[in-house]
Amino acid sequence: MLDPMRNYPQVYLDGIQCFNEGKYFECHELLESLWLEATGIPEVFYQGLIQEAVAIYHLENKNLWGATSLFQLGLEKLAKVPDIFMGLEVRKFERDVKKFFEPYLELKEKSGISIDESRIPKIILRDH
Repeated sequence: MLDPMRNYPQVYLDGIQCFNEGKYFECHELLESLWLEATGIPEVFYQGLIQEAVAIYHLENKNLWGATSLFQLGLEKLAKVPDIFMGLEVRKFERDVKKFFEPYLELKEKSGISIDESRIPKIILRDH
């Protein structure tokens, strides 16, 4: 498991905790502060995580178009990130997010949105 004393910014760890607690808007706010300061791969990584968090937030608020479009944009960003980055197994997270969003991609109306919160992926950081 992750050593919390590793050189990850505390705001990153707090953002991950918010994601895992279902506080997607708060996750977005925390990670955005890092994203705005980042360049290169870290910038793309933070943006991808933010977009996946906001996609779930939109889904919870029955904004199907916003959810599915941000889901796709987030995947495009994460595809540019190494397999393991900042303690996250990125490819596993991508698979988990795809599996979660799969039932919603074919919906045409927001009335069909019913979220099983146990299916929402968690961000698990590992110390490699």
